[in-house]
Amino acid sequence: MGDLLLQPADLTTRAARDRWLAVQNRVWPEFAETDAEFAHEVTQAGPRRTWHVVDPASGADVGALQVERIRWNDDAAPPLAFLMLDAAAETPDRYRQLLAPCGDWARGEGFSELRVYAWERDSMLLATCLEQPGWREVERHVDVQLDLGASPTATAARPAPAGIEVHSFADRPDLIHGAWAALCAALPDIPGDEPDAIPTFDAWVEDHAGPQYWPEARFAAVDTATGEVVGLGELELPELQVAQGVGWHGFTAVHPAARRRGVALALKQATIAWARAQGLRYLRTENEARNEPMRRLNAELGYEPAPARVVLRGPIGAALL
Repeated sequence: MGDLLLQPADLTTRAARDRWLAVQNRVWPEFAETDAEFAHEVTQAGPRRTWHVVDPASGADVGALQVERIRWNDDAAPPLAFLMLDAAAETPDRYRQLLAPCGDWARGEGFSELRVYAWERDSMLLATCLEQPGWREVERHVDVQLDLGASPTATAARPAPAGIEVHSFADRPDLIHGAWAALCAALPDIPGDEPDAIPTFDAWVEDHAGPQYWPEARFAAVDTATGEVVGLGELELPELQVAQGVGWHGFTAVHPAARRRGVALALKQATIAWARAQGLRYLRTENEARNEPMRRLNAELGYEPAPARVVLRGPIGAALL
């Protein structure tokens, strides 16, 4: 088994968060964030355990480890583990060492399985998990990126559908509740290993109160005939990534009753236009591989493939204890 030292990380303290972000921002630069953004995420997390991962020879932090129960999954899904190691510190034995406490914690929470979230490029971690009996890939999140300096595609230039208006939350804060309702109606249809639990309105608003969410970059689609909100489209704008010209799409969700009317296209057009006006260079997003309609729309809008992320799942067997 590996030789790393695991030190409990109390992420309610600034010192621990500084240590954690120093690792996260170099190992997963696509998710680089500030302390203010990370501190808000910590307040929104479900039950979890976190550790600093230390090289005993140098005393330096070479990784970070977390296992948590996702708050919005009604505790139905197995806990999700995040194993971050510097490339120079990777070995199969060390990954097995990091999996063990995650399995212990999941078993203590009453689960017989564990999930692991990883980038497709984390080949050693993926191989280490998949060699365990019963482990398999259960989700594949296909990342794509749009070059905002490129000429718009024919789909991107298509006129907005008749009878649909798109407004930002900054201009129409009264639409927020309707946007949440449209999201809740859409969530059960989103592919994944576990159904997305439906957040309460208050929990959803609280979760989106972090500094990476700007009211002017979150949009609601309204059916002008009924006045009903039929869709939600939003951007996430982490400060360190915005400084490099990159923004992220959050949910693009359309009420099932309003699909096949071009609502998703109208929401995408609004977010893309806003990002261009702000001088961003790229927009990134992810879609579960089975979400074919949204993947097709992104391709038609000119999004190009970027590194994928996967979720693995398997039993907590002897190798994880």
